[in-house]
Amino acid sequence: MAGRPKRAARRLAERLEEQPEFFDELFAQIAAGGNMPDYCKVTGIPYSTAYEAIQRDPALAERLQAARDQKVDWHIGQIERVTDDVTQGRIDPKAASVSIASRQWLASRMNPRAWGERQQVDVQVTHTHKLHLDAIRALSQRREQRRLAKVEATMITSQGGSQRVEATLEGFAD
Repeated sequence: MAGRPKRAARRLAERLEEQPEFFDELFAQIAAGGNMPDYCKVTGIPYSTAYEAIQRDPALAERLQAARDQKVDWHIGQIERVTDDVTQGRIDPKAASVSIASRQWLASRMNPRAWGERQQVDVQVTHTHKLHLDAIRALSQRREQRRLAKVEATMITSQGGSQRVEATLEGFAD
C-alpha cells in the first residue's frame, strides 16, 4: 500500500493534463497576481499534483513561466496604483511604503534581470597568455634552427680547409 498514494496522484495529474481549462484558469490567476497554492486549494487539486503535471509537460511549464512574468508586471502596476493613491491622499504614506517595498522585493525576486538591484555584467575573457607562450616557443625554435644551421656551416668550413661555405638561412630570420 505504500505506492498507492503516489499512483493516485500520478493518475490525477494525468487527468489534469486532459483538462486544459484548469490550466487556463490557473495561469490567468497567476498572471493577475494570484498564486498556484491558493488556486489549487480553492479547486481542491493538490498543489503537488498540479505542479507535477506542469513539470511533465514543457508547454505547460512555458505557460507557467509566461504567467509569472505577467505577474511581475501586475505587481509593478500595483506599485503605480499605490503611488497614485498616496499622491491623492487616499492612503497613508507609511502604509503605502510597506506595500511598495514588498512589491518591489517580489518583482526583484521574480525577475532579477529587469527589477533586481544587483546588476550582472557578462564578461568574456580571452586568455592571451597561451598565444603569447606559443609565439615565444615558435621564436625559440627558429633561433635554435638558425643556431644549428650556423654550427653545420662552421663544421663544413672547418672540414674543407680554406674553402668558404655560405649557408643560406631561408625562413630562419627573426
